[in-house]
Amino acid sequence: MKLSLLGKEAGLGFQSVHLVPGRGMCSRLHPHFHTVSVTLEGEPSERGMLVHIYRLKEVVQRLCLDLDHMVLLADYPPEVMTVEEQDSGYRVHVNGKDYFLPRSDVLRLPIRTLNVEDLCQHLAESLRDRLEPILDKRRIVSLTVDVDEGDGQTASVTLPIAR
Repeated sequence: MKLSLLGKEAGLGFQSVHLVPGRGMCSRLHPHFHTVSVTLEGEPSERGMLVHIYRLKEVVQRLCLDLDHMVLLADYPPEVMTVEEQDSGYRVHVNGKDYFLPRSDVLRLPIRTLNVEDLCQHLAESLRDRLEPILDKRRIVSLTVDVDEGDGQTASVTLPIAR
């Protein structure tokens, strides 16, 4: 059995700003309006459920809220982008430009890029960790996360749930 929360229809998403080292329009600070969809696969309980869907939705919503309205920074190599931590924020040097970003507006992610594939992998791993307390690992086989960054640009990853 599969249980899914469809990001757009379920109101699961976040808005964020980022930039991509390199050339073109994406090398500037620009927004994305992400939606996050989640599917669990496994055997239902004797009550006929994989997990209480409202508890699942609550966990996904909290993850989205952590990223909502933030400037996302990935852990690019120093030859691509440098991030200097200062008292009140971060000085970012990338694409021949310097940005100063207030600490409260920035979320540094432990990922190598901010392409939709790396972001999806990170969100799937974070979600699996956050769901651990409410999942029955004897019955749930996998977690699939889809991240759409707009304009039909979507990444999907399926992670096993450890038994």
